[in-house]
Amino acid sequence: MPVNHRAPPSGINLDIQRKKAAKYPKDIEIGARKWVEQVVGEPLKDQEIGSHHFAESLKDGVVLCKLINKIVAHFGSPQIKKINTSSMAFKQMENIGNFVKFAEEFGVPKESLFQTVDLYEERDVGMVVTCLDRLAGVATKKGYPIQWGIAVADPNKRDFTKEQLEAGKNIIGLQAGTNKGANQSGISFGSQRKM
Repeated sequence: MPVNHRAPPSGINLDIQRKKAAKYPKDIEIGARKWVEQVVGEPLKDQEIGSHHFAESLKDGVVLCKLINKIVAHFGSPQIKKINTSSMAFKQMENIGNFVKFAEEFGVPKESLFQTVDLYEERDVGMVVTCLDRLAGVATKKGYPIQWGIAVADPNKRDFTKEQLEAGKNIIGLQAGTNKGANQSGISFGSQRKM
């Protein structure tokens, strides 16, 4: 586990941590590891599978910065100019923050991005794996030669005229149900009331 000065989680925070650990995507991590190593051209430091080992490989942010630089360089986009190799925590967190910023600019959806502490303090390494999966999908869609992941779909935006929108207000959706064919024939709840 990472070295930090926080108290160990308890109560609901411990439950949340256990749930995150239970749904950690090891199968996607394996693919992410291979893809990162292929793109960067070097093996990750820690080769064991698991959230802690994966986080330790990426924690300083250097590999993530190299990864994003290799991808955006292929498309001629601006790169991360300075990759910090210092062992100081704030410099490593700056690398991670730069990766997240460039990933968003490259086209990774906001909901697939992670926060710096998700990786650095190992709060949600599953989100890091998800982010790498989505980054690979965006790169695949844009035509990056080293492919992995599912290509991100194009949005299917619809433009309706004002008349179409007004006409839609007069239609009762099926969720509201229907009363066609409904009657009370054949219903009897006990005997008649006698007065």
